[in-house]
Amino acid sequence: MRLTILHGVSLAILLGLGGCGGDGPRDPVPAPGPSETPTTMPPVEDDPQPTADLLSGNFSSPIEGLSFVSGSTEGITDANGGFMYEGGSTVTFSLGGIEFGEVTGQELVTLVDLVGAGIRDVRVQNINRLLLALDTDNDNSNGIQISEAVQAIANNFPQPDFTIETFSGEVSTILSDVATADNRTPVLPGFGESDEALSLSLACLASGVYSGEFTGDDAGTFLLLVQHERFEPGTFFGDGVGEAVTSGLVFSTVENLVLTANPGEGVDFTPQRDVIAGGVSSGAEFTGSFNVTYTQVDGAWNNFLTSENGTFTGERRAGNPAARYRLSGLANSNAMPNTPDGSALVALDIMDDNSVTGLAVTLRGNQTSLSGMLSNGIISVTGGNFSFNLTFDSDGMDSSNDADLGPVSGAVGTFTNGSDSGRFVGTSCRPI
Repeated sequence: MRLTILHGVSLAILLGLGGCGGDGPRDPVPAPGPSETPTTMPPVEDDPQPTADLLSGNFSSPIEGLSFVSGSTEGITDANGGFMYEGGSTVTFSLGGIEFGEVTGQELVTLVDLVGAGIRDVRVQNINRLLLALDTDNDNSNGIQISEAVQAIANNFPQPDFTIETFSGEVSTILSDVATADNRTPVLPGFGESDEALSLSLACLASGVYSGEFTGDDAGTFLLLVQHERFEPGTFFGDGVGEAVTSGLVFSTVENLVLTANPGEGVDFTPQRDVIAGGVSSGAEFTGSFNVTYTQVDGAWNNFLTSENGTFTGERRAGNPAARYRLSGLANSNAMPNTPDGSALVALDIMDDNSVTGLAVTLRGNQTSLSGMLSNGIISVTGGNFSFNLTFDSDGMDSSNDADLGPVSGAVGTFTNGSDSGRFVGTSCRPI
């Protein structure tokens, strides 16, 4: 919001008033004599300029040690990638002589926001490559930390051209200075390594369970599942692993019918945060976008077979940003056809102390809070009539669950829901 200065209104001062008296002539108003002082009004001062709202934001993956400027506000990003910005203003991020870009201040910022382009843009990848090389511990799984020693010499860094393919020559001097300051050998990752690290980070950001309603020529409820990776050999070629996979369930309350949305790589890593919820078995397709923080999804649906259409809106039902692992999947009673009450999407957050909290959401809209623990590789959670017993594979290296998960991290096991029982398969990611 732009701030408007409200100026004072200029006042006209009347120096005298004419007298009234029957039909006779009006007496003139004498001018003040030398000893008389005319009455004047004090000058009107402008209202003070309102102070801009100061808000806080974060990088989606922590980047510590960047300078930021927003209006008259400036500082250094903290260990969580946090920064301050003035409402309605842009935020510019830099490191000494290197300017990385600017973005309108918002609660959550990604590198695609910073560049204003998709993840495959060479500028996005080169910025990510340089930041990975600047990371003082060479471990991007815990975020990026730029040392104080590097910050102290950064004013000497030349501005690199992020648009060129042969980027290593652009930053050779910078990396040489970093090597001296940090007493280490920084390595500039290749495009492939950079793309994988960034895409999986953004996919994890969007992953989770969303539920909501759709209206229009048909109406009902939906469950949307977003997984950072999913093993589906019949759908994805190569190793059978898809990235940023969307799938879900749709319940038409008009026709009392449950439909499935087939898995597909449906999250588009652009500043628009677009999403396609796969093809529904009826022929409908749900297309929309997430909000800045990936807590809400809105859009339109179209059935090209029947020419029906409408809109949808939903919210994320679980996903703690502070979780060590974020787990989500489908719980289906006895592997029977999906039903409004017997099928549920489940989201679980595993915290640093191995406590587990989450939610089970059915197509009918019923929500059940879940809680429990991770112990010796087993997740045990309960809530309402639900009870889950899951084997957790944190890194995808457990070959015993390859039939369900392949090389993807996640959990496999059984659950009970009152007198019903069934099987759960879900994938996990580690937000950073």
